[in-house]
Amino acid sequence: MHADGALVEAAGEVLAAAPLGAHSRICCALSGGVDSLVLFEVLRRLQPRFGYRLAAAHVDHGLSPHAGDWADACARRCAAAGIPLQVFRVGVDRDHPHGLEAAARSARYGALERVACDWLVFGHHLDDQAETLLFRLLRGTGVRGAAAMRPVVVAAAGAPGRLRPLLAVRREQILDWARRNALDWVEDESNDETRFTRNAIRHRLVPVAEALFPAAVPVLARAA
Repeated sequence: MHADGALVEAAGEVLAAAPLGAHSRICCALSGGVDSLVLFEVLRRLQPRFGYRLAAAHVDHGLSPHAGDWADACARRCAAAGIPLQVFRVGVDRDHPHGLEAAARSARYGALERVACDWLVFGHHLDDQAETLLFRLLRGTGVRGAAAMRPVVVAAAGAPGRLRPLLAVRREQILDWARRNALDWVEDESNDETRFTRNAIRHRLVPVAEALFPAAVPVLARAA
């Protein structure tokens, strides 16, 4: 199968495994970065097959001087596609006991869970899964935490369910798909700052693991 079709079909398998109704309301968490943008376009391609109602949501953390530009880019993308977009502007607790990363994540999920939908859909991929497992193991976690992320999390207690259709896809495949389809995404400059723990794992720890064990990322993800 062509690489474009393989990525779409991988996402379709996750959606098929979820209890999606014919008119389920699903909301794509759209940051404007390459992962979420590819997810958005893949969800658009799969919409006729599954019949869901697609919307998007963008969270502006106000942490970057470019945040407004990212929100504008998402608005233009959704307007061109005829997909409704909600933009949330949140405050981030800079004194959070677990650091700025955790504070931003908490604010982001808190905003997204206010969306009136049946499913929130995220662009996490295989490399994210491996990094999450390493982060949790090194920080200290039990069996549940070591399971890392799941592709389908059914709704509970009135909250929307969560879907991660790209969780079995490598980030390089996502980048390749974006280039093949001439997508224009935004880059978050903070992704290169290794003072943040997850970035340090991505840029410093994972490359060492892959140098020693070339299949480190898929093996870690499979272990989760």
